[in-house]
Amino acid sequence: MSQKFNFSWSFLLLGSVLAQAEIIRVPGKVGGFPQARRDDIVDAALVIPSLRPMDVLQFQFDKLLSPNEAMNAGPLQMEVPGNFYIPRQTETWGFLPITLAKETFTFTTPREMTQEVSTLYAQAPFSTLIDLMQDHAPFTELLNHITLKGYGFEADRSYANVQSFNTQINRTFTKDLNYRWSRSQAPVGSGDMIVNFQRTATNRWVVSDLVTRPAASGTMATASDFARDFKTLFLRTFNIQDGDISAALGQIRATTGTEPYDVEALPEQLSGVSIQNGTTLVWNELCQAGWMAVVRSTDESQEKLLEEVLQFKTKAQPKTMTQTWVDPC
Repeated sequence: MSQKFNFSWSFLLLGSVLAQAEIIRVPGKVGGFPQARRDDIVDAALVIPSLRPMDVLQFQFDKLLSPNEAMNAGPLQMEVPGNFYIPRQTETWGFLPITLAKETFTFTTPREMTQEVSTLYAQAPFSTLIDLMQDHAPFTELLNHITLKGYGFEADRSYANVQSFNTQINRTFTKDLNYRWSRSQAPVGSGDMIVNFQRTATNRWVVSDLVTRPAASGTMATASDFARDFKTLFLRTFNIQDGDISAALGQIRATTGTEPYDVEALPEQLSGVSIQNGTTLVWNELCQAGWMAVVRSTDESQEKLLEEVLQFKTKAQPKTMTQTWVDPC
């Protein structure tokens, strides 16, 4: 039996309202890093708001990032997302000492919206990141070398009249959420990852772990400050030609942590999908419990683009996209 998913006009209206909201930029600093030393490890932090439920459902990495800002890496200048903070540190690449520093982050938010703010402390091998950037490696390849180490958290508040604010890394994650994920090997040009979200007191969600190239079984990190209530995204991303994520297939599972995740298989490709009137997805005898496909659309040739993305055949990455996770079941 065919199943239909209609794009909700209420979501479109909400998107229009948010698009018109005034976006403010609030600078700040991050404290609590360990003493800097030359160890080929880059210390950095990402300052992001907690995610509302719809943000989790429509999760996109780029939505976590503020507009790019310039930073110096030795004699070079590079662009990094504004909400990254990199304390001053010197590492060695080959025989060349390179000092890294981005000592102010820029947090962006709609003026009228209150926000909880998480500061995720991450580490990555310096020489590996430099080599990957020189090779113009895809975003998912860069993620493969980042490890979350700790975090800070700011309670819900308005930032409408805040000129600047400081946040501290003062908490650590605990590895205690087990999983098993049986699936085929990711083909060339794709990659698997797990993103763990944990519920806050205001029923929003913070990222507590990001596992790239996950083993068939393992343990994810959790935060003791928040409820033992998790939404976890098991995701396969596909990169086409230009290195950007062009399509994805994934499943969101929920647990309270009393039982380990046991996730079976991963559909290799969606089929039996068609578009009607450019707005309605028709699923023909497709039901793999819990699995969802990502639909990315633009105003240009929407019907053709949706069909291509659903079949993982996107040839180019349009500049402006909207994204919706849909459940065929």
